[in-house]
Amino acid sequence: MLSTLLSGVSILSFASPEADSKFSVFGLFWKVKTEETFNPDMTFPYYTILIGLIMMQLITLFSFKKLKMQLKWSQFSFLSYVILGLALLVFYYLGSDWALPNSTASPGIGLILFLCGIPFSYLAVNAIKKDKALIDSVDRIR
Repeated sequence: MLSTLLSGVSILSFASPEADSKFSVFGLFWKVKTEETFNPDMTFPYYTILIGLIMMQLITLFSFKKLKMQLKWSQFSFLSYVILGLALLVFYYLGSDWALPNSTASPGIGLILFLCGIPFSYLAVNAIKKDKALIDSVDRIR
């Protein structure tokens, strides 16, 4: 997530015979084939969502003393990650007609980097659950 945010690479790009469109964390940009630069569309800055997800991951990381709270934050972060990933995939498959009629969509490195983080978030939730079970079993032995 952090690499997608800091680099500003395109998440999705759409190409049609008359114009190109690029979707990145900074919004949706259009480029008419006759012009030379991308024109920003007045859309929501998606980097705010990524900053929120990064903050949730940091809160999860630094709340290691309180396992219940850490587990709740990690589950909420994983759920948010999955929902945003599914929204991006839906936008990838259905957005080509919405962004530019008769266009083809191609995933950018930002989409691939974002989707690669979902399994790691899932593994973090499972590891926190195992840590909590281990600590609970040690407390029962005392």
